[in-house]
Amino acid sequence: MATLPGVETDAAEDRVMQYDYIQRSALMQFPDSITVRFISLGKNQSTLAIYSRSHYGYSDFGVNEARIRKWLVGLARN
Repeated sequence: MATLPGVETDAAEDRVMQYDYIQRSALMQFPDSITVRFISLGKNQSTLAIYSRSHYGYSDFGVNEARIRKWLVGLARN
C-alpha cells in the first residue's frame, strides 16, 4: 500500500503483522493514519483489520471509509 500516491510507511511490526502508514490529504496535506493488521485464523487462513483515522478536524467527509474500501479492492486484485 505504500506504493499508492501520498502514502508513506510509518511503522512495521512484523512480529504481530501490523503495519502503519501515513497518507496526506490532497488539498491541505493533513496527515491521516492507517493501521493494517493481518490476523491468522489457522492453517492457510487469515483476515485483516484496517483502521483509518484523521488527526485534525471534526469530520472527514467519508474519506477514511472510502480509503479503506479502496485498499480492500486493491488487496482483492492481488
